[in-house]
Amino acid sequence: MYRNNLLRSHRHGLTLLELVVVMTILIALAGILVAMFPGMLRYAHTSTGATNMPELNKIFHMHHQTRRGWPNYLDNLVAGSSLYARLPGYEEGHGYYLASHPLSEDEAHALRNAGLTHVFNLTGDHVSDATFDCYGPAYPAAPPLSEAVPIEAGVTVARLVNDHDIEKFKGDLDHVYIVFGVGQATPLVGPGGMMQDAPIHFDDAAGTRPNEVYSRFAAVFDLGDDHGHDDGEEHDHGHHHGHGSAKFVTCVGLHRSGIAVPWMPLRGFHDDDHSH
Repeated sequence: MYRNNLLRSHRHGLTLLELVVVMTILIALAGILVAMFPGMLRYAHTSTGATNMPELNKIFHMHHQTRRGWPNYLDNLVAGSSLYARLPGYEEGHGYYLASHPLSEDEAHALRNAGLTHVFNLTGDHVSDATFDCYGPAYPAAPPLSEAVPIEAGVTVARLVNDHDIEKFKGDLDHVYIVFGVGQATPLVGPGGMMQDAPIHFDDAAGTRPNEVYSRFAAVFDLGDDHGHDDGEEHDHGHHHGHGSAKFVTCVGLHRSGIAVPWMPLRGFHDDDHSH
């Protein structure tokens, strides 16, 4: 009896068969987790976007209420007279949802009246990081305000031209909608601002990491109809133009296929999830 107890007391490890069973279970669990990981990552990104866009909208409106104007010194999604080449999906061919747009005198006046007096053009040079080096190699963080471009007639900006994207925020198809990036250079960010850092927006399509494409959120402004003045009417999306002043519409995410508005990212994730 003592010998049997002694033998049992020395058996602390697993037998080969038990080890094989444990390894098989672990491998099966790892396979399940790997298969779930892309969906989990996509959900994390879209839920982050769903949180950040409404928060950015609140910050924009708070800035307007406290400082009597919309945030200034935003990123102009333009390099020279053309769109920034590292925008999501820009190099994939025709039919892009943004287009370069020279401002008329009335349009520039409307932006200035709304508090947008300067913008930062993005670099036309090739940079290793499309988001964090977007101002050029000389400014790895953010350029000084003295490097900003004044808003005036003839300045080229990015215009939203896809009707489907305009309809996402119930916009008027006859109006001019200008899109600016919410980048690190705006005084909205940093000491004295309302954010510590400009947030990053993730598009989960291949080749859309922040170092590959510009991944900041963007702000859409309504300049009124194509004749350079607003019509003074109340529109479906619930905002009213002040005469001769650009109106902030919403913050959006820039995707390869179009914009994402605050109320659509999570819905889009669930639609994708149910389609498989």
